[in-house]
Amino acid sequence: MLNPLQSLQKKLQDLPRLTPLVWTLIIGTAVQHFALFMCFPFFAIFLTRNLGATPMRAGLLLMIAPLIVTFGSFFCGHLADRIGRPQAMVSAMFIFALSYGGLALLAGAHLEANHSQLFFGLLETMAGFSSALYQPSSMAVIADELAAPQRAKAFRLRYSAINVGSALGPAIGAQLGLNSSSSALWLTSGMSFIFGLLIWRALRNLPAPAVEVGTAKSPVSIGAAIQQVGRDRRLACLVAAGIVFNLAYIQLECSLSQHVIGTSGYEAGLVMYSRLLSTNGLCVLLFQILFSKWIDAMPCAQAYRRGCWLFGAGALLFLAGSSFAVAMIAMALVTLGEVMIFPVGSIALDRLAPVAQRATYYGAASFRQLGTALGPALGGWVIASSSSNWIFVMMAGLAGVSYFFFGGTTEIESVTAPVRLERRVSKRRTLSRSLPESDRRAVG
Repeated sequence: MLNPLQSLQKKLQDLPRLTPLVWTLIIGTAVQHFALFMCFPFFAIFLTRNLGATPMRAGLLLMIAPLIVTFGSFFCGHLADRIGRPQAMVSAMFIFALSYGGLALLAGAHLEANHSQLFFGLLETMAGFSSALYQPSSMAVIADELAAPQRAKAFRLRYSAINVGSALGPAIGAQLGLNSSSSALWLTSGMSFIFGLLIWRALRNLPAPAVEVGTAKSPVSIGAAIQQVGRDRRLACLVAAGIVFNLAYIQLECSLSQHVIGTSGYEAGLVMYSRLLSTNGLCVLLFQILFSKWIDAMPCAQAYRRGCWLFGAGALLFLAGSSFAVAMIAMALVTLGEVMIFPVGSIALDRLAPVAQRATYYGAASFRQLGTALGPALGGWVIASSSSNWIFVMMAGLAGVSYFFFGGTTEIESVTAPVRLERRVSKRRTLSRSLPESDRRAVG
């Protein structure tokens, strides 16, 4: 068995097998989330202190971009399938750069409060549209560029890139001081513009994706796409599983802090919560290195089931005590479950999506973010009506319900069966054809 150092060395040896274009998109994803999270976590303070918004109005304004991503990604994914995924990605990055450049100008404009808040809402609409256009397009291009066995590795690396960018961005944003300076906004705009140029350069000579046998070569209308996606029960199960799991997962970001502060006090609770978030970020990177091969060796439904068990066990372990050691072990278990569940959902979706409609399917899957949008309200209701301890019971229960949706039918199990099984079947058929007729029954 490889020790951690050998496992890391083997992992690094495997990295160059991805194409330069995929590396551009993965690294660019980390940079984009780094730039975004330099600003977004501080927008509530920016709106209330700099633009004169009330807390309620600030909350409503900050809902604009997530809601557009949730409900607009399906239509933007379909648009990307029609106009071309490379064009959609480049356009999305330039629109995003323009929106944050506008926010930087707004920060120093000293307009009337209502006018500045209106412009903020319009610019956030642009940013939400660009994210809704970029996310399904980039995942579809990664799937187009790689053979099936490599996609799992690419989706895991993309997931790690998102975590790295999201973890580093707030620390740099706090240092730059969004409330007293627009430098973070300008930096986000500039980095997005440069990333857009890099994507344009990398995608200039990208060939059209190969179309599978039986797949329509011409883009379908939006009405036909809605009908096709709406009739796909397997996609509906994946989306339902994602919504339910996100309801549980978002509690780590909104309800866990209230529980920790309630049990440990305000000052100690803040320190403990920040350390738990750091534990989560470090464990995501470490577990990707140590366990990715173990996870890749499982069928998707099995990996998802084990991820739900680990997530649920970690959630319930938070009830065992208020010490930091117990909480850290619980967070590690939750994170290992997270590392198994999120990439597996992307892999399963990739195997469901027709080649010509990949961006449409990835866009439809964004409805999973409804769980993220509704989770804080659900957690707040549970805490207000009973006790914060019930949050962890709810998280464990929701993880179980999520697996029920993910693996409750044989259709999903067959779709998410690992590629190595397909290769074994193909190899067996080839061997069978090479044998005399009388020996074929033994092989089959």
